[in-house]
Amino acid sequence: MTVNEDFIRDKALKLLENLFGSDIPLPVDLRIVSKAVNAYVYCAEMPVDVSGFVYPPDGDVDKFLIGVNSAKSRTHQHFTVAHEIWHIINEGYGRMITLSSVINAVANTSYNLRRFERQANIFASELLMPSFLIKYFVEKGLINLPDLCKSFGVSAHVMEIRLFKELGYSKNYFYS
Repeated sequence: MTVNEDFIRDKALKLLENLFGSDIPLPVDLRIVSKAVNAYVYCAEMPVDVSGFVYPPDGDVDKFLIGVNSAKSRTHQHFTVAHEIWHIINEGYGRMITLSSVINAVANTSYNLRRFERQANIFASELLMPSFLIKYFVEKGLINLPDLCKSFGVSAHVMEIRLFKELGYSKNYFYS
């Protein structure tokens, strides 16, 4: 089954709805989301080029460890946890990425790995910055970029991708 972007975004929105109803906390409380997917999150020192990983200890696919690089910023860690949650949720579709499957994917083709990672980024983006909430903020004139970043718990870089590339807002609207 090919997983398209709308499917991925819908999974994020349904997860938010199931956990929080219409009262989604900002920034999204990933402790609650992680608990809901049976994941324990911990920070540890990692190589500079590693943001994080998810791993089912002892092959137990009902419980997961999400490792996050302690040297990264809080906003980077926040996005990483949301990203890794996709890998847990997507397991049911045969795309669970563990340390061994990453090695296999790289050995087979970097295209598959990029596709899996892109899917996880799409999910994280929608989970942390739901499109309907971004649109609500913009419609209310709450367009100060640092304030939006703080409200959603993300970096300016991630917010800019969400606003300008994914949702199609004009940079002039935010930087005029």
